Amino acid sequence: MRNEPTMASSTTSQDKKGQKTPVAPQTEAPKRIQTETVLKWTGLVAFAVIVLASLPGNTFRILPEYNLLEPWRHDDLTADLTFPILKSAQEIETEESLTRRQTPPVFIQNTEPELLRDELEGRWMERLSAIEQVLEQRANPEDNRSSVQAQDGDQSENAEQAQAALDEQAQASLPFNLDESQWAELQQTLGTQASLPALQRTLAPLEQALMKAQTAIILDRELPQIETLEVMIRNTAQRTERTLNKSVANDTQTATIQAVAVAHESLPTIPRATLNALADGLFQPTAFYSDAESQQRLDNALSKLSNTKGAIAQGQIIIRRGDIVTEERAAHLESYVAARSAEVTQIERWTRMAGEMILVIGINLILMVYLRLYRPDIFGQWRTLYPVLIVLALMTAITRVSYSVDSFQAEMVPLAIAPIVLTILFDQRLGMLAILTLASTTALIQDSSYEFYLATMMAGSAGVFSVKQIQKRTHFFFTTPAAVLGGYVLVYGGLAISQLQPLDVAVGRVIPLLINAALILFAWPLLLLFEKGFSITTDLALQELSDTNHPLMKKLMNEAPGTFHHSLQVSNLAENAANAIGANGMLCRVGGYFHDIGKTDRPQFFVENQTEGNRHDVLNPIMSQKIIREHVSKGVEMGREAGLPTPILDIIQTHHGTSLIRFFFDKAQKTTDREKEVGAIEEEDYRYDGPLPTTKEEGILMLADGVEAASRAVKPADEKKLDALIGQLIEIPLEDGQLDQCPLTIPEINAVRESFFKTLKGVYHQRIEYPEEKEKASSEANSVPSQNSNPS
Repeated sequence: MRNEPTMASSTTSQDKKGQKTPVAPQTEAPKRIQTETVLKWTGLVAFAVIVLASLPGNTFRILPEYNLLEPWRHDDLTADLTFPILKSAQEIETEESLTRRQTPPVFIQNTEPELLRDELEGRWMERLSAIEQVLEQRANPEDNRSSVQAQDGDQSENAEQAQAALDEQAQASLPFNLDESQWAELQQTLGTQASLPALQRTLAPLEQALMKAQTAIILDRELPQIETLEVMIRNTAQRTERTLNKSVANDTQTATIQAVAVAHESLPTIPRATLNALADGLFQPTAFYSDAESQQRLDNALSKLSNTKGAIAQGQIIIRRGDIVTEERAAHLESYVAARSAEVTQIERWTRMAGEMILVIGINLILMVYLRLYRPDIFGQWRTLYPVLIVLALMTAITRVSYSVDSFQAEMVPLAIAPIVLTILFDQRLGMLAILTLASTTALIQDSSYEFYLATMMAGSAGVFSVKQIQKRTHFFFTTPAAVLGGYVLVYGGLAISQLQPLDVAVGRVIPLLINAALILFAWPLLLLFEKGFSITTDLALQELSDTNHPLMKKLMNEAPGTFHHSLQVSNLAENAANAIGANGMLCRVGGYFHDIGKTDRPQFFVENQTEGNRHDVLNPIMSQKIIREHVSKGVEMGREAGLPTPILDIIQTHHGTSLIRFFFDKAQKTTDREKEVGAIEEEDYRYDGPLPTTKEEGILMLADGVEAASRAVKPADEKKLDALIGQLIEIPLEDGQLDQCPLTIPEINAVRESFFKTLKGVYHQRIEYPEEKEKASSEANSVPSQNSNPS
């Protein structure tokens, strides 16, 4: 027996006869180890690069963390340099808005006012001629009607309609619009004096008012569209500019109204509305808006605004310990940070970054050392190490993104995904250490925020606890997001109360935290990706396979009930033993369920399923051993078709190793002796195909399978005989070299033996045996000399 963990030797091997034979050094194992090492260190280096690159190296934090409207909890802060006080963004926005309202827009004045007057006079004369024509038609309706009747053949009705059409056409062609009542009033006022000279004399006050208004400033923009109170009039010909109150300037509409008002004083008999209609559309602007000049003037005004308001001298106290951080004091602190950051040298920046790198490396190094020392099963294989590195690097990178994007709050990052996934993939201890590592690293990214660290730790821990006892995948969607949200609410709620935070600050975190809880659901596809991509079998997957309603278990129960009962006993033995030495009890339990599913192919050839005679009695030993051996390969094939995970398939394939099927080997030897063919039987032909167990769980299943089968056949009468039988059954595979590649140590094997004894003692407890039972037990004991005596 061994006192150290036993592994396969590089210079000797275990042949199927159980003898150690020298072999040539193998080259496959070193290549595999070399590839494993390269992949592992590549992943570690990539992880380190991603984490270190996530540090905000372009920033330099001057002050410790503080919150608005809360006491300053640090020592008195004294200015070590004179610095200006920066205005707040709101103050700057207010000043800019006021400047925009006070900076008058620029209008370029027309340099040919006489030309505008001449054009206005021409349009006025055209309008008077049109009025004359309409009034003349209205004054002589009979002449017009006679002319129309002559053309239409004296059809009076048609003539009237045609005359009405002519009137409408004449009025429609006018550049102004008067209704019938206004034309009647105008005709009544003028009387028979409807000639052009008479119109000029009558409407002379309106013409004079229009001419005078045309010489004033008339803007090409409507006055309500101009936001400023003043306008700038620039005369490029005279190279002058003047600022006018907006009320002094006019647009075309107000110029018309003012001119009509002046004319109406001299023409009281003509309604104001009629005069307004006659003057509408006559004016042309005399000053035109210049977008380029106006924007340049506004830019000049904005550039003169200062973003500071006073200064704090060197040596002056900025804030004292216990002072409330008001908005004004916060502005002083921010101004100090801006001024101090501008003074930071490259040496200081690199020094700060180096310090953060040292902290991050140290934090993550603790996790790696833990994996190296206490979880070599994870650290030693890239397939198990990569999920740890990927999920931690992913969450760290996302936190860095949230730090750079203002709209992406840090509370939205679902950091609890990492410990949740690692807890389900591996165990709770790794999940807790992962959240400790992740919380410390991301808190550094968030400017060493204690609140962020505490909230991340609480939420991550709640997530770990919520999945520790999870039985079904569906439970995850209900309990885990709620647990994570509860952790965040507990921390931020407690801080809000203790720090007397305003209600709006506390409420502002609700939406980000709800988003965080919803994003926790992405842990599930990530978990499935790791399970499939890295061939990792989780306890959750095993828990689902432990249901005896699984199709393979139903098949085993219906077609091979004896084997089904044997499998349940083996799983019980193996699970208890694995838990006793710290191995994976759930894997042993499920492996025990499925290890003999291959026997369903020919169940009646195995003794536990035989009810009417032994079918091997009519077969020769070589055929019998072939049927017995095939249940392993058949089980692997059935398990693969059913989608069983790789660790279960490995248990099925290794649960007999290369052990000898002694019952049929002895039977073959006896048959050969009777036929005088001694030496024709090779022990190698009666051994299982293997391979040997390479994990603790596989080794435990091999021992549990042999112990359960033999102890069930022998039924020891007392505890002493039971203990001796278990020791004998464990010694057989040890001496046969079946555990040479298994990492079970001698102390662990002794603990497994003790666990077997405790479990079987409850099954085969001492009871009164009747004479016929004693005789049957004695007969069975004589017929089962060793672990592999019977064909099961």
